[in-house]
Order: sequence, then structure tokens, then C-alpha cells
Amino acid sequence: MSASVAGCFCPVSPSASAGRRLRRGWLGLALTLSLGGCDNLSSPSADGLLPIDEVAVHVADSSPVQVSAQVVGYLPDGCTSLSELTQNRVGNSFNIVITTRRSGGYCVQVIEAVEKWVTLKGSFPPGDYLLRVNDLVRRFRVD
Repeated sequence: MSASVAGCFCPVSPSASAGRRLRRGWLGLALTLSLGGCDNLSSPSADGLLPIDEVAVHVADSSPVQVSAQVVGYLPDGCTSLSELTQNRVGNSFNIVITTRRSGGYCVQVIEAVEKWVTLKGSFPPGDYLLRVNDLVRRFRVD
């Protein structure tokens, strides 16, 4: 016997009487939900930052110099998707913000890897630079 709540499959142990089955079914469902077997039943929609695992800076040996960032992160569940990527530059400092959007509802708890290549805008005279992607900071040099 099993119970299904809005896409969440929760096993329920059979018992001798219908009353016990119902009580055990709800108890099994409550235990499964409280132990993380299913996503939060009242998850609202929300925006957030993409969790970043790694940022690698690539300086092309070209004229003019071109710089790109390889960003590796992940989406934490099936309801989260990439939302927006913004890039700002002040002097030799770059700030890239990658946001996510999580829709409400029930989600498959599967991590999805994300890899984005971002071309940094502007010219690159020789010097030291700073790149911040969400909460991760990398320094690089252009010779």
C-alpha cells in the first residue's frame, strides 16, 4: 500500500484493520515527510544566487586581449533554474552575479551541474584584476 501527496510517493505499511491502516498511513506519511523523503510541502517561489564550486579565468593570447571566466556551479533541485547573469566593472574589478529562480511546489531532489562561460567586457591593459562571481573571488593578471 502507498500514499501519494501531490507527486510525492510515500510507502505505507499495510495493517489488519482499515482504521489502523489509515492511522499508520498518515503516520508513515508524516514520518517520511519529516525525514526529508519529500520536499517541503509549502515551498514558495524564491530567487537566490547560484552556488558556485569553481571559477577559472582564461586570458587569451590575442590582440586585443580577451578574458573569459569558466564558472562551474549547481542547481540544488529540479524546481530551480538559472534566472539572470549580470556583469559590472569598476576599474580593474569585475562583479558577476548569477541568480536562480525556484518555483514553488514539489521538487525532485537532484543536483544539476551548471557550467557557464562568461566573456569579460572591456579592454585589458597590463595589470592586476579582481573577479568576483557571486561569493567566489579570483585574482588574475594581464601581462
